[in-house]
Amino acid sequence: MADKNLIILKKTVGHIDKIASYIVGLEKTTFLADTKVIEACVFNLLQMGELAGRLEKASKTPMLMSPG
Repeated sequence: MADKNLIILKKTVGHIDKIASYIVGLEKTTFLADTKVIEACVFNLLQMGELAGRLEKASKTPMLMSPG
């Protein structure tokens, strides 16, 4: 994998970690009532989408990942 793709994937994981930290321990109703948390999560999802568009084509093929 190219260094560029590795950097992109590490940034993507960082966005996933941020989202997880925003929602840990929140009940669904609490999450839905807090627009700041929703917007923070959406922002990170958008960033992940932008990063995915920058991956080299060979890296976009689906692969199985184990949690980890």
